[in-house]
Amino acid sequence: MSELRPAYLLIHRLAQFNDEWYDDHTLTLDGVNPAGLYDSRDEAEAAARRLTIQAMRGADFDDLEVDEHADLALTALLDTPGQFDPAVREAYLGFQSRQRPLPSWLTDDQLGDLLDHTGLTLFHVIDTQVPAFEIALAKSLLALTPGRPPIDLTLDHEDDAGTELDVPRQVIEDSDDPAVQRLNRVTQLFGRRYATGLPL
Repeated sequence: MSELRPAYLLIHRLAQFNDEWYDDHTLTLDGVNPAGLYDSRDEAEAAARRLTIQAMRGADFDDLEVDEHADLALTALLDTPGQFDPAVREAYLGFQSRQRPLPSWLTDDQLGDLLDHTGLTLFHVIDTQVPAFEIALAKSLLALTPGRPPIDLTLDHEDDAGTELDVPRQVIEDSDDPAVQRLNRVTQLFGRRYATGLPL
């Protein structure tokens, strides 16, 4: 029997807009959107940080699906005297007020500092233990599938007879797309299915 090895899947945050904030449901969902597969948690978390900083540059408030916690943390940061030089503070105020995106001239260190202080989350890490050959195969499948076909995960609040469910049923649309099938082969190692979106 093949020896089991730890594997760490970096997955995109799947959030749902409710009232005025985005609620993060990623870790309670059957569907996940993989962003990378790693041999250690440290590698996965470093990749999450790198990809988040890349996504922040030039992004506006809604692009990043900022939640209430991160917004309050940013407010407290902006209210701290001397925390930023005037140009950086003005950039963050424009971002928070939804008037301007984060400018492209912000450095990785500046964006990393903002990330550390606000707890902004764009990725999560889930883990499992699988045979080494399965990890190698999954990595090759991800490398062969750079695109992410849109697959919705919907929440069904009634059963087939029309009775309201105490816990909504998660429904992921089926697809014959070979890219979706490759991604499902990866996510199934972690007990999940591939999906990219939630209903508004």
